[in-house]
Order: sequence, then C-alpha cells, then structure tokens
Amino acid sequence: MTQPTVWLDRMTSPQVKEAINNGYRTVLLAVGSTEQHGPHLPLGTDSFIGDTLVEQVARQLGKTLVAPTIRVGCSEHHMAFAGTMTLREEVLEEVLADCCRSLARHGFRAVVLIPVHGGNVEAVEKTAQRLARESLSARVPAQLDNSAYITAMVEVGGKYDVTPGEAGTHAGHCETSVVLAYHPELVDMSKAARGKVDLGFDSEERLHEEGMHSLSPIGILGDATRSSAEAGKDYMECMVSRIADQIRETMAGLLT
Repeated sequence: MTQPTVWLDRMTSPQVKEAINNGYRTVLLAVGSTEQHGPHLPLGTDSFIGDTLVEQVARQLGKTLVAPTIRVGCSEHHMAFAGTMTLREEVLEEVLADCCRSLARHGFRAVVLIPVHGGNVEAVEKTAQRLARESLSARVPAQLDNSAYITAMVEVGGKYDVTPGEAGTHAGHCETSVVLAYHPELVDMSKAARGKVDLGFDSEERLHEEGMHSLSPIGILGDATRSSAEAGKDYMECMVSRIADQIRETMAGLLT
C-alpha cells in the first residue's frame, strides 16, 4: 500500500481505517504554539516548524501517520507581546489526553507527543504520565529529549559560523532559517535583528517568571540577521534524523 498522505485530517475515515489495517498504527502529535517570534517571524512559527518536522519524521519511520498539530499552547511568558494566545497548563493536558484517547479507540497502538515549544514540555510530560496510569490501549510516550535540537544548534550552526547562542532558542538563526526554508513568504528579513545571545544560568527561570520581555525586549533569543533557507533545510534534516532515531529507540518493537 502506498500512503498518499501521512496527515490524518487530509484522509477520509475509510482511508484511515484501511491504513490502520495495513499496519499504520503509530501517530505523531506535535504540540505547538501561537506566540510572538520577534518582529520578523509569524506567530505560528513553532506550529509551522512542527508541521514540517513531524511529517518528515513520519515518512522516515514508515507506517506512521500524523495528527493535526496543536496550534495553541502554554505561552503565558510571551503575553506581553500582541497576538500571543495561551492555554492554562491543565487545559492543554485535557486537550492532549482527549486526543490520545480518541486515537486509541480507533486501534492506534502508539501516540507520540512531540512538544515543539518549550512552554509545553511540562503539560506534555504530565499527560503522558497520566495516560500511562490509565492503562490506555495505546502507549503515549512523550518525546522530551531535546538533544536533537541542541545537536542541530551546535553542528549546523557551526557549519554556518553561528554560535549556539546565535542559533538561539527563540526566533534566532535556527528558527528563522527553518521558516525561510519552508514558509519564506511569512518572513520579513528587513526586520530581522540580533536579540539576546548570552543567556545566563538563571535565564530559564526568569523567562517563565518574568516573561520573555525581561530577557529580550524584541522577543528574540539568538541572532536572526544571517539566517538562510539553506541553513534551515540543514537544521531540519538534522533534527528529523535524530528525532526519528530517538522514537525508534523508544518504540522498539511497536513500529512493525
């Protein structure tokens, strides 16, 4: 069977049933956000990146489908910037849990939760733990290992003479390059800027307690000014390869 699309929401119900019967019993679910990404990137940056990431990972894994990306997450720390939308952590947990329960009822054996926004990690982890206690018919592992992203920042950034700080964790060289590669029409490089690149040991705590604006008034952690579509494809290829390997290891024996 040749699967024309891996996206559940682009398939008919009979097509999904046929895919399950043909061994497509793993689903990937990216958990993104709608939040500011500096003056040059769209609010949907995390979700757009998540779309591309999970589609490519699914194709690398084989016998894997993709659920619609969750496009609003936990973004309270970005609410000082216009347009940002946020969910309470407990609300996101309920949404994720119900999505996973729905997929399990149709015969999927695994739903892999992949947070593509840092603010969602805790909710994703709690959801996976909660569903494990329910003895759901599908396993729900949370892909929380961020080494794929760190590796990409170091290896791919180094290729372009970009430090990890410049590659950045938010709207810097990495994210800007990826959006340039896959959604160039949504990037305004005339407004790309260098944000905070020298994060201190307390930066994570300050980010969530005081908000992004306390670290970077322009909402950028990294340097977006030298971003390129070429670098974006390299970043994505690196992340996809490593995340696919991580999922294979986690799901050993369940992807056949």
